[in-house]
Amino acid sequence: MANSTQGQGSVLDRSTLHPPRSGYQWTRKVVQKTATVALSPEQYQSIRKAIEIRRTLQKTITKMENLSRKIRFETLPDTRRRTPLSKKVLGTI
Repeated sequence: MANSTQGQGSVLDRSTLHPPRSGYQWTRKVVQKTATVALSPEQYQSIRKAIEIRRTLQKTITKMENLSRKIRFETLPDTRRRTPLSKKVLGTI
């Protein structure tokens, strides 16, 4: 069964460090504490891909939320304001 936390955190190929070390690790937050797990090469590749997919999905969701918010504020009746709300306040940038 897939674990929903597998797309969270970051993975590290320790052979790219200076000085190089062996193995792979996955680091993430669990109940406000950092948890680090040693990984096999296969686990590293799988979790790396899951993290990449999750980050792409999160960026897409954020863009969709911003677009939805922008459409709502541009098309629905608004209260009277002396100055219009900025894009920053609306969260559309």
